Amino acid sequence: MGKILSAHKNTFTLEIGDTLKQVRKQKKLSQQEFAERLGVAKKTVLNWETNRNKPDLDTISKICEIMDVSPAELLGLQNSYNAAYPEEASLICSFRQLSTRSQRILKRIAETMAEEEERDQEEKLKENFGLFLVHPGKAAAGAGEEVFDQEPSYCFLRKNDVNEEADGILRVKGHSMEPDYPDGRSLYYKKAETAKPGDDVLVNTGNGYVVKRLDDKHQLYSVNPDLPYTVAYEDMYMKIEGIILGLVPSSDRPNKQERDILETLMEEEIRAFTINNGIHD
Repeated sequence: MGKILSAHKNTFTLEIGDTLKQVRKQKKLSQQEFAERLGVAKKTVLNWETNRNKPDLDTISKICEIMDVSPAELLGLQNSYNAAYPEEASLICSFRQLSTRSQRILKRIAETMAEEEERDQEEKLKENFGLFLVHPGKAAAGAGEEVFDQEPSYCFLRKNDVNEEADGILRVKGHSMEPDYPDGRSLYYKKAETAKPGDDVLVNTGNGYVVKRLDDKHQLYSVNPDLPYTVAYEDMYMKIEGIILGLVPSSDRPNKQERDILETLMEEEIRAFTINNGIHD
C-alpha cells in the first residue's frame, strides 16, 4: 500500500489518495471505469486520488466492496490507529456515541466544511499560479537549435515580481552562458525587438535561437570565455526577439498534485490560452 500519512507542524492528516490509486490499478481499472462502477464523475475520482477531498463513509463502503479491501486497509488504520491517530480515534469514539440523527447532522456539517476548504484551496491555487508560454525547442548557449517544425506549449508557474513582466520561458542548451545560465535550466524572457548593452537577449539567427549578452557595440558574446560566440558569416541574419529576465527557480513550479488540480480548475483558461498562442492538442 502507498504512503498515507503526511506530517506538517507535528500534526497528521489522513490521505487515502495514493492507496486508492494503487488499489484501483491493481484491479486494472481506469479512472473512468472506476467512476462508472461507483456512479460518480471521473473528476470525483481524480479529486480523491490527488487528496483534494475524500469519499464519504457510504462511498468508502462501496469502494471496499468493489475493490475487495477492508476499510482499515483502504484508510491505513490497521493495528496502529490508536497510536498514530489519537485525536481521530477520540472523535470516532464520540461519533459512535451519538444518535443516528446527530450523526447525520454532524456528517453534513463536516462535508460542508470540507467543501468550503476545497473551494478556498482552489481559489488560492488559481490566485497564486498563472499560465506561461514555453518557447519551442531550446535556446542554445552555443549554436542555435532549429525550431521550425515545433510549436510552443504551456506550463503553470507561481506568480511573482520577476515573472510578472515575463511573456514566457525557454530552456537553455549548451554551456557558453555558464555560470549565469547552466545547461538545461529554464529562463524567463519578455518579448522585445531592441535591447541595451549589458542585456542578455534571445536572438533568432535564422538557423535557430541563441541566448547571448549584448556588448556596448551591440555585438553578441558568451559569458563563458572558454566558449566564445562567433558569427558564421558577416551578413548572417540575426533578430532580437526577447530580453532574458532570469532563471526559473524550482520553487516557481507547482508540484504534481497542484499541477493536476490546476489542469482541472483552469480548463477554460487553458483552452483560450492554447488557441491564442497557436498550441494544438
